Amino acid sequence: MLESCRSARRLPNMLGLLSVATHNLPELQAFYRQLLDAEPAVVLEGTYAEFRLAGLRLGLYRSSNPEFEPCLGATSICLQVSDLDVVLERPVLQAVELSPLRSEFHGREVDCCDPDGNRIVIHEPSEEFWGLMDFDRKPVKSRLD
Repeated sequence: MLESCRSARRLPNMLGLLSVATHNLPELQAFYRQLLDAEPAVVLEGTYAEFRLAGLRLGLYRSSNPEFEPCLGATSICLQVSDLDVVLERPVLQAVELSPLRSEFHGREVDCCDPDGNRIVIHEPSEEFWGLMDFDRKPVKSRLD
């Protein structure tokens, strides 16, 4: 598994983009603006908003497919932070239901859902986790922290 991750980094001309479809773009955009404490880097009014984080482009779009129905599955948006306690003080997280705090070998984390029910994991990695991963450094300090 780790070897396939290493190979994936060598693929040329690829950028990662996680796209989330919604019927209510303004509500979802406002939620992520507050959670990430950032303005979208790209906005196509009423159609698309894109947040750019270290290592992730998160695109939110209003589906024009009349048959689109949100389908919740096993996908989670995982946001790695350097200080979970600071992030949990955000007002937007006071307004949503948070899972109990979990502490595992890989770090501390909580789950919540965005207004459309998409699962978000907010994760503070442990030193042991970083020791097992093939990364040169911890995540870049971001506005999330």
